Amino acid sequence: MFDIPASLLAGIAFNEFGGDPMWVDDIAYVVRQFDHSGDPYLESATVTKEADLTSFGNLSTQIKRAAESLGYDLNNLTSEQRESIKSSLKNPVQNIYIAAKHLSDLRNVDFSGKGASSLTIEDIRIIATRFNRGPNLSLEQIKKNTSYGNSVVNRIDKLNNLIR
Repeated sequence: MFDIPASLLAGIAFNEFGGDPMWVDDIAYVVRQFDHSGDPYLESATVTKEADLTSFGNLSTQIKRAAESLGYDLNNLTSEQRESIKSSLKNPVQNIYIAAKHLSDLRNVDFSGKGASSLTIEDIRIIATRFNRGPNLSLEQIKKNTSYGNSVVNRIDKLNNLIR
């Protein structure tokens, strides 16, 4: 559907599945909401990341990235929309869909116009690394630490065999 290699999505799933139990994500989200009250005078005293950077689901996708990939304007996201995204990320099938869409978006950061069959191993390494490090770093910054992407491409033959 999103023209990404199945092995890329499988590699992300392999890396992320079995992490923190979902209740840990729920607690982290609540703590971050409280810590980031939105009061500009208190912002310098915050200890945690903003709540929308909390990852949910088996493929550990952040609310912020899911919202962007689903076409929401994060600055105007209602609490109902935010809760719907959280709920979708907790649903395994919807989580895979959202992660695949996000990977497609990440592919377009550096390799726009390249379909799954045209992506090289190095391209897959970069896209997988961006899943972990985000879309906003330059390609040069991403290339300085591709350890997450390495963990995907180092098992790509095994993943392709499992997919077949």
